Amino acid sequence: AYGVDISVPDIQYAQSIGPASNFQVIPAKPEPSDMWFGGNFDLVVSIQTLYLLNPTDLHTRLESLHAMMKPGGLIYASMMGPGHHYYSRSEDAGNGMRVVN
Repeated sequence: AYGVDISVPDIQYAQSIGPASNFQVIPAKPEPSDMWFGGNFDLVVSIQTLYLLNPTDLHTRLESLHAMMKPGGLIYASMMGPGHHYYSRSEDAGNGMRVVN
């Protein structure tokens, strides 16, 4: 297993309980050239994070994740929906996106 996050403390914790080289801090701003651990993933999981990106950065992140996948690989992403407790603290940002205040 591998893991990335923008949070230094979260990655430090992961490194303390697993192989440290399998976890790395990444920049918050997605870049088309992002490539982690050489790519070639069967599965990428993103839990409650992608909706925090603006539409341009979301597109960039999804394109970069796609480039890291093996043919037939899967990307699983959970997103905030109307039943989520943060939804009441969010507002429409256009293009189906919401901004959490």
